[in-house]
Amino acid sequence: MPRYGRWLAYGLWMALVLYLSLVPSDEAPKVSLPYIDKAAHFGFYLGAVFLFLYARLDTWSMTPQKRIVFSVILGHVFLSAGVELMQMFLDMGRAAEWTDLLFNALGAVSAPFIFWFWSKKINA
Repeated sequence: MPRYGRWLAYGLWMALVLYLSLVPSDEAPKVSLPYIDKAAHFGFYLGAVFLFLYARLDTWSMTPQKRIVFSVILGHVFLSAGVELMQMFLDMGRAAEWTDLLFNALGAVSAPFIFWFWSKKINA
């Protein structure tokens, strides 16, 4: 996939994540499976970090990998914290939960490991 396509995929993914995180609760999709909310938080931020790393794939040699990965994780965790704060202070019928932030962070931290295994497999 060309580089612009990878950044487009990341941008669309983040637009979906932010929309679903900030849409008023009466307009949000309702699913009644136990813990599906936490799995969604994990998956959305795992996907976000994975797609960001994928979009940067051809620029790895410009900056040390560990610094990029740490910065990407930290940036997404801060974004997640900002979203939770917006849910807390804006009257959207949404409630901020520290467990949402926790599962967002766990997804963001897990993504580089999955990305690493995936990139080894496609380069083999």
